[in-house]
Amino acid sequence: MFKTTASILLAAALSPSLCAADDYTLGPDSQPRPGVPQGSVTKFTLAESRIFPATTRDWWIYVPKQYTPEKPAGVMFFCDGEGMQNKTGQYRVPV
Repeated sequence: MFKTTASILLAAALSPSLCAADDYTLGPDSQPRPGVPQGSVTKFTLAESRIFPATTRDWWIYVPKQYTPEKPAGVMFFCDGEGMQNKTGQYRVPV
């Protein structure tokens, strides 16, 4: 059974239809659009960690333009997510 399962997994891994495409083009929902309110991304640094002494951590917060303190807001948290805050990179979270 192990040999059969390993053969199936190997065949699936080598299948061209399952390999990542290097030519993926971001769609229109991944592009900034005129007229859509743009929030702000602010960088902070945690310089004195009690959990990991002698380390620093950078972190960013995105605040939508429509945010008001009177209304609850959703939060999305990314561990080690520096690349997530870029408006022109692969992930484009602010967009």
